[in-house]
Amino acid sequence: MSEYLNQTQEQEFKQIKDWFKKNGTSIMVTLIIILGSYTGWNLWQNYQENQKLAASAEYSQVFTAFVSDPKMNAVVLEKFAKENSNAYSAFASFHLAKFYVEQQDYKKAVTVLERVVDNNVDNELTQIAQLRLAKIYFQVNKFDKALASLDKVQSSGKQQAGIFELKGDIFTAKQDKDKAKEFYRKSLEINDNPIVLLKLNQL
Repeated sequence: MSEYLNQTQEQEFKQIKDWFKKNGTSIMVTLIIILGSYTGWNLWQNYQENQKLAASAEYSQVFTAFVSDPKMNAVVLEKFAKENSNAYSAFASFHLAKFYVEQQDYKKAVTVLERVVDNNVDNELTQIAQLRLAKIYFQVNKFDKALASLDKVQSSGKQQAGIFELKGDIFTAKQDKDKAKEFYRKSLEINDNPIVLLKLNQL
């Protein structure tokens, strides 16, 4: 019996050796690929994290400079916004757009906000950019562009009420009273705002 077991074990051992001779290479290749993928993913994750930290530090530096002297350092913040495509570049663009609007340089304000839309690094930030673009277009009497931007904004609740109010304002400016009334009423259905009600009653 012992001899039989030894023979059986020897046969099994030989079968295992033969199997590894046939399949060992492919197993090693598979393991190398798996380990390489895991290592590569970790390296990529580390790289991404380092990039975020670097962008955060640079944004903090250029934004501090901008706040200390906006007229002098707007160009520094603009350079940062142009050279990056991340959330920090979007934040930089929002501050620049506000500054340019205050300076009544609407063309530059539109340019920096359009860059946020084009980069589309984050859906929420893109939505904010579209809404701010709409307000600027309305301010410079580009009503159709304002409406087009608003149509791209996904919102709900009071923000949606605000968008309907802005559409009402735009159609009022376009002297389309029926459309203006329609959107003021839609706004009031969501949020009972006395200012919107006043606008509606004045039409």
